[in-house]
Amino acid sequence: MRNSAEETAIRILSEYLKNEKCRKTPERLAVLKTIYSLRTHFSVQDIVDRLSSEDFTVSRGTVYNALRLFLRLNIVVCHRLKNGIRYEACSNNSGCRKICTVCGRESEIRVPELDTHMDDIRLKRFKMDRYTLYVYGVCSTCQAMLTRKKKDKSNKN
Repeated sequence: MRNSAEETAIRILSEYLKNEKCRKTPERLAVLKTIYSLRTHFSVQDIVDRLSSEDFTVSRGTVYNALRLFLRLNIVVCHRLKNGIRYEACSNNSGCRKICTVCGRESEIRVPELDTHMDDIRLKRFKMDRYTLYVYGVCSTCQAMLTRKKKDKSNKN
């Protein structure tokens, strides 16, 4: 499943670079393959560290430029969380996911009504392949932690 998404992303990138007459650099491909090998949200530093551990040196600027391109091609998604910006590889699956904006924990949620409605939606002059709905909020663990911090702060005053 993930392999299919990676192959699709590589194909999209290759077609774009060919059409725009841009070079297909080993750095771009290495960054993309690293992104799809990760199973969670990641930062730019995570990519740099992973590639360095594989003896493939790449600058942060190169990673930022590659990510900017991947975002434009919709093969990577950007999440703005409280602990900073995190990225995620796009998948070929439709669905709904909840993401905690404090800890970044993510999980898939099943909403049968949403699936039913999405199947029934007809978009004018547009054929939908898939959809992803991100629901941002604060998980119960982080809510409890924030409540404890608030109580501790008010008790000290």
